[in-house]
Amino acid sequence: MQDVDYARKRARLVALLCQAAELEHALCCQYLYVGFSLKQDPDHEYDGPSPEQFEYLRRWKRSLLMIARQEMVHLATVCNMLSALGEAPHFVRPDFPISGTQFPAGIAIDLVPFCISFLDNAILLEAPRDPADKHEISDLYAEVEDLVKELGEKNPNALLIGPVTAQVDNSSCLPSYPDTERSNRRPMWNMQLKKIRSLEQALTAIQQVRQEAEGASRSVPPVEGHYQILLGMKAEYQDMLAKDPKFEPSRPVVTNPWCNQDRELSPSALGRTILEHPCSEEAAGTFNLGYEIMLRMLIMFFTQNPLTRPGFESLRDVTFLPFMSLIIRPLGEFLTWMPAFPQGRATAGAPFRCPRQVHQLPHADAAWRVLGAQLGELRDRTQALSMLPDMPVWLAPRLQMLAENAWRMHHNFYEYLRVG
Repeated sequence: MQDVDYARKRARLVALLCQAAELEHALCCQYLYVGFSLKQDPDHEYDGPSPEQFEYLRRWKRSLLMIARQEMVHLATVCNMLSALGEAPHFVRPDFPISGTQFPAGIAIDLVPFCISFLDNAILLEAPRDPADKHEISDLYAEVEDLVKELGEKNPNALLIGPVTAQVDNSSCLPSYPDTERSNRRPMWNMQLKKIRSLEQALTAIQQVRQEAEGASRSVPPVEGHYQILLGMKAEYQDMLAKDPKFEPSRPVVTNPWCNQDRELSPSALGRTILEHPCSEEAAGTFNLGYEIMLRMLIMFFTQNPLTRPGFESLRDVTFLPFMSLIIRPLGEFLTWMPAFPQGRATAGAPFRCPRQVHQLPHADAAWRVLGAQLGELRDRTQALSMLPDMPVWLAPRLQMLAENAWRMHHNFYEYLRVG
């Protein structure tokens, strides 16, 4: 006879993991957006900071991008956990702005430029857990850990039933590293992703997420966790403002940008800024296309099976690895230079729209054709973007390089599948 209590608790665990995946996904996008907003180029910044201030800005951006990478690893860890349970990876999430009703603690998540209010919200989300205080984000992972331990000890054969081959680790993401065993034993680029084969490994993975970010113990806080990094960043920012009240660390990017072409998908959403300048609207639409392609590839990357395995190397080696650094990051940064409206100083930003159609493509041949067609569209749109007449002249060469990256990925994707 089926254990009803066990089944209910297992369903609760899966629901909590899906919520955790959405939270980590949203935080990753937020940290990227804030990092993209920081001034970095002395030759083209309005009200440019001093050389000393630029050094702080570069260090803050490096830290924010590192935190974003770790949030991405936390998302991957949660997806590994779901796969270990025999469930599907979870990459959908609410679009921005995300209200305080979506996640525990009642904290809204917005795409905003670097500012004190962002730091305050982020510090609250990343704060270590104090048993004397209710901190619901921490409690989410605490409950996940308790359920994994309880269910695993009660019936381990009924809990971790998914194939290990459907999970990823450091060597999956970094296959060219010469010592794959070493790459799995230690963090690389501040990333540590491991496959989950046992109850002990599942609990270790959850502890890693909690120690690096949400849910650490206040009695033994991590030395270099997100909370400490953000506290230090806020202290430095306040000190610099005390010395120079006019100091502006970020470009005047808008909050929660949204493409005009996407208004019909969610016309009544409050808190969004509709981009009205033709250049920024097209660039944001192109970014959303690239982001959708990346999410599709991630789902296939985390759903290895006989249908997807023949093209797995193509996703990993040719497209997946360079996509974030050669498409998502540069286009997200370029958007913060582009005007949001026909008049005024406000600049645009990456919308990070999560489309409804992001799910597993179940038919292998059709899946490769869908991805190939979207990569072709991305190639063509990035090429056209670099030639728009209203585009800032000094951005054109950088956009042309972006177009060349998109062309190369599309070409290599088909070449790899043809040879393989």
